[in-house]
Amino acid sequence: MALATGSLIALLFPPLLVFLPFLGIIFFLVYQIIIYRHFWGKRRGDFEYASKEKLIKKGVDSIVRKNLGIGPLILYKIDLLNSIVTSGWDVHKKLVKLSKNKDDIFNYYLNFMGANLSQKDGDVKNERLFLLNAAALKPNDLILCYRLGVTFERDGQTEDSLNYYHKALNAPLLESKELKKFINSQINRLTEKGPQKSPPMPGLRFMTW
Repeated sequence: MALATGSLIALLFPPLLVFLPFLGIIFFLVYQIIIYRHFWGKRRGDFEYASKEKLIKKGVDSIVRKNLGIGPLILYKIDLLNSIVTSGWDVHKKLVKLSKNKDDIFNYYLNFMGANLSQKDGDVKNERLFLLNAAALKPNDLILCYRLGVTFERDGQTEDSLNYYHKALNAPLLESKELKKFINSQINRLTEKGPQKSPPMPGLRFMTW
């Protein structure tokens, strides 16, 4: 990947061709720093959160594929990359029609899907509604509690936000010291500085280094 990045930059900027061998080495070193920061460094907690959220997103993909097929799954995935969500909600509505005869796991993923689409739309109230519906099925879910903390913080509701950040911190399966440190840092930030309109979302931070 490092060599490919260096080669691409050299091709885009021909004068840099003479430095082609060095560009690969430079980008290789940069990638090592990024990897270290996420696997062993101070960003480890962010990485772990993003990994756990990705597992839930895979569950969402699974119910779409199993119940509607690969075509709707592709439409849904593409919609998450677009600035305007259209097809994703159509896919969600089709799953809602099937939800009455499905188990709690299906409905958990369905509500998480709705929360993600609402987040993409910038509709924090609708996102929170879906997250609360999912939390009714899995009340101690770390990701749901953290996301709910974020939605309440974005609305300036400090007490409710802190309540859900603390629930995330005390999630039964949370054993990672690094992830606990990250959640604690959000609690301290919110307590000391007050709510932000755009609280940190580890998944986004992980992707952007």
